[in-house]
Amino acid sequence: MDTHKRTIAKTISWRIIAIIITVLGIYLFGHPWSLALSAGVIINIIKTFFYYAHERVWAEIYWQHIKKQDSHLRTFVKTVSWKIITTVVTAGVMLFYVPWKMALLSGFSINFVKAIFYYFHERVWNLSTFGRKIKN
Repeated sequence: MDTHKRTIAKTISWRIIAIIITVLGIYLFGHPWSLALSAGVIINIIKTFFYYAHERVWAEIYWQHIKKQDSHLRTFVKTVSWKIITTVVTAGVMLFYVPWKMALLSGFSINFVKAIFYYFHERVWNLSTFGRKIKN
């Protein structure tokens, strides 16, 4: 079982990666740096709270948790569940900045790239014992 300390460390490490991808993604969609930075920061503040909650929920789910590690299937399902949440948040925030078609396109595109990074972030953390309690 993951401790709160582990969840906080994972949250911080993922948010650093995620904010870089978000800001760069918005900028690469042709938006000015000021929009990319403001939207990226707002999106990631919101997602930080969702990420922590998502991690705590998954810490209580033992499906496909084998010998103190997560299976690839568990990591994949966890990635998909997280990406659904993040796509809605990203597109929702982007609606305040750009027309809805661009908000959806950027929400899906940025989160597709982040899904790949998230999966590997999870696999790396899967190897770490930092903040992990051994369940009897």
